Amino acid sequence: MDAQIIIDTLLEIYHNLVRAIPSFVTGLAVLLVGWLVSWLLRKVIVFVLKRLKFDDLVDRVGVTGVLRGIGLQKSLAEIIGQIIFWYVLLFFLISSMRLMGLTDLAEMIVLLLKYVPKAIGAVVLIIFGGMGAKFMGDTLGNLALGAGIAFGRSLGRLIQYVISIFVIVLAIGMLGIDTAILVSSITILIAAVGLALALAFGLGARPVVRHVVASYYVRQSFRPGQTVRVGEHEGTIIGISPVYTRLETEAGIVSVPNALFLDAAVPSKANRP
Repeated sequence: MDAQIIIDTLLEIYHNLVRAIPSFVTGLAVLLVGWLVSWLLRKVIVFVLKRLKFDDLVDRVGVTGVLRGIGLQKSLAEIIGQIIFWYVLLFFLISSMRLMGLTDLAEMIVLLLKYVPKAIGAVVLIIFGGMGAKFMGDTLGNLALGAGIAFGRSLGRLIQYVISIFVIVLAIGMLGIDTAILVSSITILIAAVGLALALAFGLGARPVVRHVVASYYVRQSFRPGQTVRVGEHEGTIIGISPVYTRLETEAGIVSVPNALFLDAAVPSKANRP
């Protein structure tokens, strides 16, 4: 009796395998055809985009640099072709799984396909957000340098990194991940860094600020080429920077802090009428 049950069970397994073989072979054939179609479609799309000089266009607007910055070494045309390849292949994979009777696995892939547009949107947001962050950082950095701020380039890079962090957080939010805690943590971190910089600037850079403010009044009262006396130094003004005023004296070039220059400088007798 027990032996007959074992034999019947083995026979049932055998018949199920025999019945499943045609479905398995058909599913594999569909998957193979899907791979070929996806491969050809990727080749055609990449070829067309390259013929249209798509990569040159996106390189001029800065997309290629952003892709390199996030670790993607392939061109945007190749990335688009690869995305389409996997997207089409997954559709064929779903049909293949259903033909094989693996409906639960097919439903999991369907859920994955619904998630793909969100992932593509997040990638697009990172690309264009990274471009915007770089543009803002470069623009503000150049403006700071033009205003005479020596660390203007570093300031621009810091602004670029801050904007990039928020762009990445937004991209994570597009994927359906709760970013409330992450946003709060980043906000607190940035506020703490800003407070530390403000304190450092306020407490440690007060003399520098004093000289920078004094430089405005120095430029109102004096001009390059004018001969002045500051204490024991007498010479010709050759330049007024945000912190120092430089004099050309008989002993050489002398740099006088602007606040001291404003308090002590008097026109030389050679300049008096």
